[in-house]
Amino acid sequence: MRLMSYNIQKGYGGRDQRYNLQRTIDVIEHENPDLICLQEVDHNMNRTRFHHQPEILAKHFGYPGFDFQWNHRIREGGYGNLILSRFPIREVHHIDLKLRHRKRRGAQMA
Repeated sequence: MRLMSYNIQKGYGGRDQRYNLQRTIDVIEHENPDLICLQEVDHNMNRTRFHHQPEILAKHFGYPGFDFQWNHRIREGGYGNLILSRFPIREVHHIDLKLRHRKRRGAQMA
């Protein structure tokens, strides 16, 4: 089994530091993982053209296992963690790791 954990930084990266989700997809495809754990996956934010990245990535890879967890909500959008798995996910648990009044953090157990 090949596992990939990747902070996609909302699809920004490379030397040009520009938004390009396809570049992120290409990196993931190159590694051909069975289980993908992504951090900082954006949803409905101006900085990422209001893309629904969890849905885009899930549709692109077509894996049967899928779970998205919000870490930071901003009005109708925000970002979080995404799990994609070639294997079905039978059960998920979202664990709140927030410390006092600081930015919300979370963990997923699938």
